[in-house]
Amino acid sequence: MLLNKLDWNLLKALRVLLEHQSVTGAAQELGVTQSAMSHSLKRIREYFNDPILVNSAQGMMMTDRAKELQATLSQSLQLLEGALASHGHFDPQNSTATIRILLHDYCENILVPALLPELLHKAPNIQLDLITGHRADDKALAQGDIHLMVGADVPQAGHFRQKRLWKDRLVIVAHENHPRLIGDTLTTEQFAAETHVFITKTGVGGGPMDDWLKGKGMKRHKAIITRHFHSALYHVANSDIIVTLPLRVFQQNDHLPIKAMTFSEESAYPDWSVLMTWAPITHEQPIMKWFRDLVVKATKDLPALDE
Repeated sequence: MLLNKLDWNLLKALRVLLEHQSVTGAAQELGVTQSAMSHSLKRIREYFNDPILVNSAQGMMMTDRAKELQATLSQSLQLLEGALASHGHFDPQNSTATIRILLHDYCENILVPALLPELLHKAPNIQLDLITGHRADDKALAQGDIHLMVGADVPQAGHFRQKRLWKDRLVIVAHENHPRLIGDTLTTEQFAAETHVFITKTGVGGGPMDDWLKGKGMKRHKAIITRHFHSALYHVANSDIIVTLPLRVFQQNDHLPIKAMTFSEESAYPDWSVLMTWAPITHEQPIMKWFRDLVVKATKDLPALDE
């Protein structure tokens, strides 16, 4: 195979063809005629000496060779685009890059609505891949497989870079008719004695509240471990279990039969700051510089917390 027969535009056409498995759909996404896309597919078939897409009763289907290509093509194109962009001017209007962000549903529901209008206007073809946490997230971030991590429980290792995006306040949420928790305050002892939902990105370890309780010689029982803030509130709304989470999450779900509580005594329990974290490998990439600036601008005017 001769590499000079496979240009940048043909690689992009191949990626989109494999995504859509349709000449018409691929042509529409790239803004070219169906005839032009058919010609690109013909060149791709000649280059790889493979049909790539074949007709079937269910429509066009990928060949085994096409499936092999799809497994690596998207990431390879993005890495190449990033390498080219790091030595030149980044054009958001024409970029088709995918930006992968690791975050909780809480951060997604705050960040994305604030970010989306400007993103769609300035970079209509960029794709955001929003990923729920996993145990290898630090390694994936360090290697550039994940471009940004947004959340409170983020790595503190010195080689990562961070910027605070917004602050929130932790509240304890219980069913509005909880049999033991009356009113809107509770003691630390009551808190430790109740059964809890624990929200974590990785599914392992404890959290700031556990460290805080340990400092007071206490611990709590976590009956449910989940990665999702909003589902945790549904568990609370249907049981006597309680959860500690940011006030903004409660405000987004106050239609449920739940109430927000605070400690009755003076308690300096942990602040909740949401940070944006990234690795040195992506720090100087023009696309990521541009995107981080966009995130900062989108979140600087978030509505104030309701008391």
